[in-house]
Amino acid sequence: MFSVIIPLYNKENYIERCLKSVLNQTIIDFELIIVDDNSTDNSLEIAKRINDNRIIIIERKKRGHGGYAARNIGIKNAKYDYVSFLDADDEWNPDYLKNIQQLIQNFPECNVFSTAWIEKYGNKTKTNSFFNANKVKGTHIVADFYNQSSVGQNPIHTITLTTKKDKIIEIGGFPEGKCKRGGDIETWLRLMLNNKLAWSPHIGSVYYKDVSEAVTKQISDTEIPYVYYTVKELLKIEQKKQVELKKYSNYYSKMAILHSIVLNTNKKNIIKGFYKEVDIIYYIFFKILIIFPSFILLPLYKIYRKLMLKFSKSDLG
Repeated sequence: MFSVIIPLYNKENYIERCLKSVLNQTIIDFELIIVDDNSTDNSLEIAKRINDNRIIIIERKKRGHGGYAARNIGIKNAKYDYVSFLDADDEWNPDYLKNIQQLIQNFPECNVFSTAWIEKYGNKTKTNSFFNANKVKGTHIVADFYNQSSVGQNPIHTITLTTKKDKIIEIGGFPEGKCKRGGDIETWLRLMLNNKLAWSPHIGSVYYKDVSEAVTKQISDTEIPYVYYTVKELLKIEQKKQVELKKYSNYYSKMAILHSIVLNTNKKNIIKGFYKEVDIIYYIFFKILIIFPSFILLPLYKIYRKLMLKFSKSDLG
C-alpha cells in the first residue's frame, strides 16, 4: 500500500484536477496526504470539498519552508511502507500506481521506482530524453544513474517517483529551509548513492511545465544550485564516484550559470560552482560569454528558448 504526498500552496486552479487523478487510480489501496502550507486562496477549501476517506489533510497555520518541508511532514505522517510524490499542479495517469506496484514485485532488490512522464507547455507535449533513449528496453534497473542524468537523460521526476519510506528517512528527507531551488534533484542525488532504481516506460505522469515555470520565475536561479554544495561534501567521503558526481553537479549548474551571465548577476561567484576539470569545454564557453554585455546576450537567449520549445522532440510512438 502507498502513502501519496501532495504539498499544497495556492493552487486553486489545479488542485481538483490533481486530486482526482490520484483518486481515479486503478489501484485503490492508498492514503492521500495533503499538506497545506497556509494557502491564502481557495486551494484548501477545494480539497476539503472532495469526500473520500483516503484523504488526510494536514493544515499548517504558519507559512513554512515550502514544498520541501511539506513533503517531509507528509513522510513523517505516512503509515505505509512506500511513499509517492505529486505536485498540486500536475497529475497522474490512471495506471501510475499499478505500474509502480508491478516494478516493486518484479524488482525486489530495488528501493526506488519511477515511470516515464510527459511535459506539457500549452498545447505542446514532449517526452524527456531518457524515455526516448530507453523505452525499447522496457522495465529495467537503471545501472548508471549519475552518468545518464549528467548527459540530460534523467529517469526521475518528483511526480513519478516512489520510494520506500525508511530509505528517504534514512537520508534525511528533503532539504527544507536550505535552498529555494534544486532540492528535489539534491534529494535524488543522496537517495541514489546506496539504492537501486527500477524504471518503467509507462507514461505515468503529466508535468505542466508552463505552470511550473510561472512559479519558478519568482525565484532567483542565479544562485549556485544547492546540489553543488551537497556534492562538495560527498566528495570528501565518496571516492569511487567522484567523476560521476562532479558531472552530475555540473549538469544542474549549467542553466543557473547561463542565467547569471545573461542577466549580469553574480557572474564571478556562480561560476565557482562548476567543476571545470570534468567539463572544460563548457567552462571555456562560459568564460567567453562573460565578456559580452547583457544587452546582447538577453535577446539571443530569448530566441534560443523559443526555438528550443518549438523544435523540442516528442517520442510517444
